[in-house]
Amino acid sequence: MNESFKEAVVFDYFKDPIADIEKNESKINEYVNAGLSKEMLLACPSGTIIGRVIGETRSNLKIYLPFFSHISLPIKSSEHVWVFEEENEKVGYWLSRKIGFAVSEDKNYTVEERIRFPSTSTTTFSKSFPNVREFDMEKSRKESIARNDFKGEPVPEFKIPSHATALQGSNNTLVLLSHNDSIASGQVDIIAGRGVDAVTAPTPVVENYDGYSEVDKGPFNGGKRNPKEGNTSATDLSRIIASMKFDPDSYFSIDIVPEVGGAGPAVVLKSDQVRIVAKKDFKIQVGEGENASGIIIKSSGDIIILPSALGIVKIGGEDASGALLAVSANPVVLGIVTAGQIESSAGGYLGKGGGNGVFATKILVKI
Repeated sequence: MNESFKEAVVFDYFKDPIADIEKNESKINEYVNAGLSKEMLLACPSGTIIGRVIGETRSNLKIYLPFFSHISLPIKSSEHVWVFEEENEKVGYWLSRKIGFAVSEDKNYTVEERIRFPSTSTTTFSKSFPNVREFDMEKSRKESIARNDFKGEPVPEFKIPSHATALQGSNNTLVLLSHNDSIASGQVDIIAGRGVDAVTAPTPVVENYDGYSEVDKGPFNGGKRNPKEGNTSATDLSRIIASMKFDPDSYFSIDIVPEVGGAGPAVVLKSDQVRIVAKKDFKIQVGEGENASGIIIKSSGDIIILPSALGIVKIGGEDASGALLAVSANPVVLGIVTAGQIESSAGGYLGKGGGNGVFATKILVKI
Protein backbone atom coordinates (compact mmCIF):
# COMPACT_ATOMS: atom_id res chain seq x y z
CA MET A 1 0.00 0.00 0.00
CA ASN A 2 1.38 3.42 -0.95
CA GLU A 3 0.35 6.28 1.30
CA SER A 4 1.60 9.87 1.19
CA PHE A 5 0.91 13.42 2.28
CA LYS A 6 0.08 15.87 -0.48
CA GLU A 7 -0.86 19.52 -0.88
CA ALA A 8 -4.36 20.24 -2.15
CA VAL A 9 -6.49 23.30 -2.77
CA VAL A 10 -9.95 23.39 -1.16
CA PHE A 11 -12.99 23.83 -3.38
CA ASP A 12 -15.66 23.46 -0.71
CA TYR A 13 -16.41 22.48 2.88
CA PHE A 14 -19.49 20.66 4.19
CA LYS A 15 -20.74 21.56 7.65
CA ASP A 16 -23.88 19.45 7.27
CA PRO A 17 -23.54 17.35 4.11
CA ILE A 18 -27.22 16.33 3.87
CA ALA A 19 -28.56 19.87 4.41
CA ASP A 20 -25.83 21.47 2.29
CA ILE A 21 -26.59 19.16 -0.63
CA GLU A 22 -30.36 19.73 -0.38
CA LYS A 23 -29.98 23.52 -0.35
CA ASN A 24 -27.34 23.81 -3.11
CA GLU A 25 -28.48 21.58 -5.96
CA SER A 26 -26.80 23.50 -8.78
CA LYS A 27 -23.44 23.60 -7.01
CA ILE A 28 -23.66 19.88 -6.19
CA ASN A 29 -24.40 19.14 -9.86
CA GLU A 30 -21.13 20.91 -10.75
CA TYR A 31 -19.25 18.61 -8.41
CA VAL A 32 -21.04 15.53 -9.72
CA ASN A 33 -20.21 16.56 -13.29
CA ALA A 34 -16.59 16.83 -12.17
CA GLY A 35 -16.65 13.18 -11.18
CA LEU A 36 -17.84 13.10 -7.57
CA SER A 37 -20.56 10.79 -6.23
CA LYS A 38 -23.59 12.52 -4.71
CA GLU A 39 -24.44 9.37 -2.77
CA MET A 40 -20.97 9.30 -1.25
CA LEU A 41 -21.18 12.99 -0.33
CA LEU A 42 -24.49 12.37 1.45
CA ALA A 43 -22.80 9.74 3.60
CA CYS A 44 -19.85 11.96 4.58
CA PRO A 45 -19.38 13.37 8.11
CA SER A 46 -19.40 17.03 9.08
CA GLY A 47 -16.09 18.67 8.20
CA THR A 48 -15.67 16.92 4.84
CA ILE A 49 -14.01 18.95 2.09
CA ILE A 50 -13.77 18.74 -1.69
CA GLY A 51 -10.23 19.31 -2.89
CA ARG A 52 -7.82 18.93 -5.73
CA VAL A 53 -4.19 17.90 -5.37
CA ILE A 54 -1.71 20.50 -6.59
CA GLY A 55 1.03 19.54 -9.03
CA GLU A 56 -0.55 16.37 -10.42
CA THR A 57 -1.70 15.89 -13.97
CA ARG A 58 -5.09 14.54 -12.94
CA SER A 59 -7.83 17.15 -13.02
CA ASN A 60 -10.54 15.49 -10.99
CA LEU A 61 -11.80 16.59 -7.60
CA LYS A 62 -11.71 14.28 -4.61
CA ILE A 63 -13.52 13.92 -1.28
CA TYR A 64 -11.42 14.32 1.85
CA LEU A 65 -12.74 13.40 5.29
CA PRO A 66 -11.39 15.13 8.42
CA PHE A 67 -8.32 13.27 9.68
CA PHE A 68 -8.87 13.96 13.41
CA SER A 69 -11.91 12.40 15.04
CA HIS A 70 -12.51 14.81 17.96
CA ILE A 71 -10.71 17.98 16.89
CA SER A 72 -11.93 20.32 14.14
CA LEU A 73 -9.63 22.89 12.52
CA PRO A 74 -10.74 25.83 10.36
CA ILE A 75 -10.42 25.71 6.59
CA LYS A 76 -11.96 27.86 3.86
CA SER A 77 -12.55 27.48 0.16
CA SER A 78 -9.46 28.24 -1.94
CA GLU A 79 -7.05 27.77 0.97
CA HIS A 80 -4.38 25.09 0.74
CA VAL A 81 -4.54 22.00 2.91
CA TRP A 82 -2.42 18.96 3.71
CA VAL A 83 -4.14 15.75 2.68
CA PHE A 84 -3.39 12.07 3.19
CA GLU A 85 -4.28 9.58 0.48
CA GLU A 86 -4.32 5.81 0.36
CA GLU A 87 -3.67 4.14 -2.96
CA ASN A 88 -6.78 3.33 -5.02
CA GLU A 89 -9.14 4.78 -2.39
CA LYS A 90 -11.99 7.01 -3.52
CA VAL A 91 -11.65 9.30 -0.51
CA GLY A 92 -8.70 10.77 1.38
CA TYR A 93 -8.24 12.64 4.65
CA TRP A 94 -7.33 16.27 5.31
CA LEU A 95 -5.21 17.29 8.27
CA SER A 96 -4.88 21.09 8.46
CA ARG A 97 -4.38 24.23 6.45
CA LYS A 98 -0.90 24.73 5.02
CA ILE A 99 1.02 27.44 6.87
CA GLY A 100 2.25 30.26 4.65
CA PHE A 101 5.12 32.72 4.80
CA ALA A 102 4.73 36.32 5.97
CA VAL A 103 3.46 37.43 2.58
CA SER A 104 0.38 35.23 2.89
CA GLU A 105 -0.11 33.77 6.41
CA ASP A 106 -3.32 34.98 8.06
CA LYS A 107 -5.43 33.14 10.65
CA ASN A 108 -8.58 34.65 9.12
CA TYR A 109 -7.88 33.71 5.49
CA THR A 110 -4.59 32.70 3.90
CA VAL A 111 -3.97 33.34 0.20
CA GLU A 112 -1.15 30.87 -0.48
CA GLU A 113 -0.72 32.13 -4.08
CA ARG A 114 0.60 35.48 -2.80
CA ILE A 115 3.93 33.78 -2.23
CA ARG A 116 4.39 34.12 -6.01
CA PHE A 117 4.75 37.89 -5.66
CA PRO A 118 8.31 39.29 -5.61
CA SER A 119 9.53 40.69 -2.29
CA THR A 120 9.79 44.16 -3.84
CA SER A 121 6.01 44.46 -3.99
CA THR A 122 4.93 47.01 -1.38
CA THR A 123 1.35 48.12 -1.91
CA THR A 124 -1.05 45.75 -3.62
CA PHE A 125 -0.10 42.15 -2.93
CA SER A 126 -2.02 42.05 0.37
CA LYS A 127 -5.16 43.11 -1.44
CA SER A 128 -5.11 40.66 -4.31
CA PHE A 129 -6.11 37.05 -4.87
CA PRO A 130 -3.80 35.96 -7.69
CA ASN A 131 -5.06 33.10 -9.81
CA VAL A 132 -1.89 31.25 -10.68
CA ARG A 133 -3.56 27.85 -11.06
CA GLU A 134 -4.91 26.31 -14.24
CA PHE A 135 -8.40 26.41 -12.73
CA ASP A 136 -10.55 29.33 -11.55
CA MET A 137 -10.13 29.69 -7.78
CA GLU A 138 -12.09 32.96 -7.61
CA LYS A 139 -15.26 31.06 -8.48
CA SER A 140 -14.53 28.49 -5.80
CA ARG A 141 -13.71 31.16 -3.23
CA LYS A 142 -16.81 33.27 -3.81
CA GLU A 143 -19.45 30.69 -4.82
CA SER A 144 -18.65 27.73 -2.57
CA ILE A 145 -21.33 26.35 -0.24
CA ALA A 146 -19.17 27.23 2.77
CA ARG A 147 -18.69 30.88 1.76
CA ASN A 148 -21.65 32.09 3.82
CA ASP A 149 -19.94 30.91 7.02
CA PHE A 150 -16.83 32.99 6.35
CA LYS A 151 -16.47 36.37 8.11
CA GLY A 152 -13.53 38.32 6.72
CA GLU A 153 -11.86 40.67 9.19
CA PRO A 154 -8.40 41.76 10.41
CA VAL A 155 -7.11 39.20 12.93
CA PRO A 156 -3.96 40.23 14.81
CA GLU A 157 -1.01 37.88 14.75
CA PHE A 158 -0.20 36.06 17.99
CA LYS A 159 3.49 35.38 18.62
CA ILE A 160 3.68 31.97 20.30
CA PRO A 161 6.34 31.51 23.01
CA SER A 162 8.34 28.30 22.77
CA HIS A 163 6.92 26.95 26.04
CA ALA A 164 3.27 27.62 25.21
CA THR A 165 0.39 25.61 23.81
CA ALA A 166 -1.91 27.80 21.74
CA LEU A 167 -5.19 27.21 19.94
CA GLN A 168 -6.18 30.08 17.64
CA GLY A 169 -9.48 30.68 15.91
CA SER A 170 -10.13 32.42 12.60
CA ASN A 171 -11.92 35.39 14.17
CA ASN A 172 -9.60 36.73 16.87
CA THR A 173 -10.01 34.07 19.54
CA LEU A 174 -7.23 32.38 21.50
CA VAL A 175 -6.82 29.65 24.10
CA LEU A 176 -3.34 29.84 25.61
CA LEU A 177 -1.60 27.47 28.04
CA SER A 178 1.45 29.33 29.23
CA HIS A 179 3.11 30.77 32.35
CA ASN A 180 3.28 34.14 34.03
CA ASP A 181 7.03 34.72 33.69
CA SER A 182 8.06 32.94 36.90
CA ILE A 183 8.35 29.50 38.44
CA ALA A 184 5.08 27.87 39.56
CA SER A 185 3.00 30.37 37.60
CA GLY A 186 1.23 28.19 35.03
CA GLN A 187 -1.63 30.08 33.43
CA VAL A 188 -4.57 29.36 31.14
CA ASP A 189 -6.01 32.23 29.09
CA ILE A 190 -9.20 32.25 27.04
CA ILE A 191 -9.34 35.47 25.04
CA ALA A 192 -11.75 36.95 22.51
CA GLY A 193 -10.73 40.28 21.01
CA ARG A 194 -7.00 41.04 21.10
CA GLY A 195 -5.36 44.09 19.55
CA VAL A 196 -8.04 46.64 20.42
CA ASP A 197 -5.77 49.40 21.78
CA ALA A 198 -3.20 51.61 20.06
CA VAL A 199 -0.30 49.58 21.47
CA THR A 200 -1.41 46.11 20.30
CA ALA A 201 -3.57 46.96 17.26
CA PRO A 202 -2.72 45.28 13.94
CA THR A 203 -1.34 47.85 11.51
CA PRO A 204 -1.52 48.55 8.69
CA VAL A 205 -4.96 47.29 7.70
CA VAL A 206 -6.11 47.31 4.07
CA GLU A 207 -9.31 46.53 2.21
CA ASN A 208 -8.65 43.68 -0.19
CA TYR A 209 -10.20 43.07 -3.59
CA ASP A 210 -12.89 40.84 -2.09
CA GLY A 211 -14.21 43.86 -0.19
CA TYR A 212 -13.28 43.09 3.42
CA SER A 213 -10.42 44.35 5.60
CA GLU A 214 -7.37 42.31 6.50
CA VAL A 215 -4.01 42.90 8.14
CA ASP A 216 -1.47 44.03 5.57
CA LYS A 217 1.52 41.68 5.49
CA GLY A 218 4.09 44.01 7.03
CA PRO A 219 7.53 42.57 6.25
CA PHE A 220 6.81 43.11 2.55
CA ASN A 221 5.19 46.51 3.02
CA GLY A 222 8.02 48.74 4.16
CA GLY A 223 8.50 46.99 7.51
CA LYS A 224 5.68 48.96 9.11
CA ARG A 225 3.85 46.14 10.86
CA ASN A 226 3.32 46.78 14.57
CA PRO A 227 5.88 44.70 16.52
CA LYS A 228 3.48 44.46 19.51
CA GLU A 229 0.53 43.44 17.35
CA GLY A 230 -1.84 41.04 19.09
CA ASN A 231 0.06 40.81 22.39
CA THR A 232 -2.21 39.87 25.29
CA SER A 233 -3.29 42.97 27.17
CA ALA A 234 -5.53 44.17 29.97
CA THR A 235 -7.57 45.89 27.24
CA ASP A 236 -8.52 42.62 25.49
CA LEU A 237 -12.28 42.65 25.04
CA SER A 238 -13.15 39.44 26.88
CA ARG A 239 -10.81 37.27 28.91
CA ILE A 240 -10.83 34.40 31.38
CA ILE A 241 -7.63 33.72 33.33
CA ALA A 242 -6.86 30.76 35.57
CA SER A 243 -3.40 31.17 37.05
CA MET A 244 -1.20 29.56 39.67
CA LYS A 245 0.33 32.96 40.47
CA PHE A 246 -1.14 36.23 39.26
CA ASP A 247 -1.93 39.72 40.62
CA PRO A 248 -5.23 40.63 38.91
CA ASP A 249 -5.68 43.95 40.74
CA SER A 250 -2.33 45.24 39.52
CA TYR A 251 -2.76 43.89 35.97
CA PHE A 252 -6.29 45.24 35.48
CA SER A 253 -5.78 48.42 37.60
CA ILE A 254 -8.42 47.44 40.16
CA ASP A 255 -7.87 49.97 42.95
CA ILE A 256 -10.93 49.53 45.18
CA VAL A 257 -9.98 48.38 48.71
CA PRO A 258 -6.24 48.25 47.88
CA GLU A 259 -5.50 46.40 51.13
CA VAL A 260 -7.12 43.30 49.61
CA GLY A 261 -5.27 41.43 46.85
CA GLY A 262 -1.74 40.61 45.79
CA ALA A 263 -0.13 37.89 43.73
CA GLY A 264 -1.29 34.32 44.21
CA PRO A 265 -3.56 31.67 42.70
CA ALA A 266 -6.25 33.57 40.83
CA VAL A 267 -9.19 33.19 38.49
CA VAL A 268 -10.37 36.29 36.60
CA LEU A 269 -13.40 36.90 34.39
CA LYS A 270 -13.26 40.20 32.48
CA SER A 271 -15.56 41.68 29.84
CA ASP A 272 -18.01 44.55 29.23
CA GLN A 273 -21.03 42.44 30.12
CA VAL A 274 -20.69 39.51 32.51
CA ARG A 275 -23.54 37.13 33.23
CA ILE A 276 -23.66 34.15 35.58
CA VAL A 277 -26.85 32.12 35.32
CA ALA A 278 -27.67 29.52 37.99
CA LYS A 279 -30.83 27.45 37.59
CA LYS A 280 -30.93 26.54 41.25
CA ASP A 281 -28.68 28.02 43.95
CA PHE A 282 -25.65 30.31 43.67
CA LYS A 283 -22.95 30.63 46.33
CA ILE A 284 -19.84 32.74 46.77
CA GLN A 285 -17.67 31.74 49.73
CA VAL A 286 -14.44 33.21 51.07
CA GLY A 287 -12.57 31.40 53.86
CA GLU A 288 -13.50 28.24 55.71
CA GLY A 289 -15.36 27.22 58.86
CA GLU A 290 -16.33 30.02 61.24
CA ASN A 291 -14.07 32.37 59.30
CA ALA A 292 -16.10 31.86 56.12
CA SER A 293 -18.18 34.67 54.64
CA GLY A 294 -20.29 34.65 51.53
CA ILE A 295 -23.29 35.53 49.44
CA ILE A 296 -26.02 33.00 48.76
CA ILE A 297 -28.78 33.39 46.21
CA LYS A 298 -31.41 30.72 46.74
CA SER A 299 -33.87 29.27 44.27
CA SER A 300 -36.63 30.71 46.48
CA GLY A 301 -35.42 34.19 45.51
CA ASP A 302 -33.84 35.06 48.86
CA ILE A 303 -30.42 36.75 48.84
CA ILE A 304 -28.32 36.14 51.94
CA ILE A 305 -25.20 38.19 52.75
CA LEU A 306 -23.33 36.30 55.43
CA PRO A 307 -20.27 37.77 57.21
CA SER A 308 -17.97 35.54 59.22
CA ALA A 309 -18.13 35.30 63.01
CA LEU A 310 -15.54 38.08 63.29
CA GLY A 311 -16.64 40.06 60.25
CA ILE A 312 -19.36 42.59 59.48
CA VAL A 313 -21.19 43.77 56.34
CA LYS A 314 -19.94 47.18 55.24
CA ILE A 315 -22.17 49.12 52.85
CA GLY A 316 -20.70 52.13 51.04
CA GLY A 317 -17.01 51.58 51.64
CA GLU A 318 -14.25 50.13 53.79
CA ASP A 319 -14.63 53.12 56.16
CA ALA A 320 -18.35 52.61 56.79
CA SER A 321 -19.00 53.50 60.42
CA GLY A 322 -22.73 54.05 60.87
CA ALA A 323 -24.77 51.60 62.90
CA LEU A 324 -28.09 50.63 61.34
CA LEU A 325 -31.18 51.14 63.52
CA ALA A 326 -34.01 48.70 62.93
CA VAL A 327 -37.02 46.98 64.45
CA SER A 328 -38.02 43.35 64.39
CA ALA A 329 -39.87 42.46 61.19
CA ASN A 330 -43.24 40.83 61.07
CA PRO A 331 -43.30 37.54 59.13
CA VAL A 332 -42.37 37.99 55.48
CA VAL A 333 -45.28 37.20 53.15
CA LEU A 334 -44.86 36.90 49.37
CA GLY A 335 -41.52 38.68 49.37
CA ILE A 336 -42.68 41.73 51.37
CA VAL A 337 -41.14 42.74 54.71
CA THR A 338 -43.33 44.70 57.13
CA ALA A 339 -42.45 46.21 60.53
CA GLY A 340 -43.82 48.67 63.04
CA GLN A 341 -42.65 52.27 63.27
CA ILE A 342 -39.96 53.38 65.71
CA GLU A 343 -41.62 55.69 68.18
CA SER A 344 -40.12 58.75 69.84
CA SER A 345 -39.18 58.34 73.47
CA ALA A 346 -39.71 62.05 74.16
CA GLY A 347 -36.11 62.84 74.81
CA GLY A 348 -35.09 59.30 75.69
CA TYR A 349 -33.05 56.87 73.65
CA LEU A 350 -34.14 54.99 70.61
CA GLY A 351 -32.54 51.66 69.95
CA LYS A 352 -30.56 49.52 72.29
CA GLY A 353 -31.07 50.81 75.82
CA GLY A 354 -34.45 52.42 75.21
CA GLY A 355 -37.48 52.73 72.90
CA ASN A 356 -38.51 49.93 70.53
CA GLY A 357 -35.59 49.95 68.08
CA VAL A 358 -32.35 47.95 68.08
CA PHE A 359 -29.05 48.46 66.29
CA ALA A 360 -27.99 45.76 63.80
CA THR A 361 -24.87 44.03 65.10
CA LYS A 362 -23.43 42.85 61.76
CA ILE A 363 -24.00 45.85 59.44
CA LEU A 364 -22.23 49.20 59.06
CA VAL A 365 -23.23 51.86 56.55
CA LYS A 366 -21.31 54.80 55.12
CA ILE A 367 -22.34 58.04 56.82
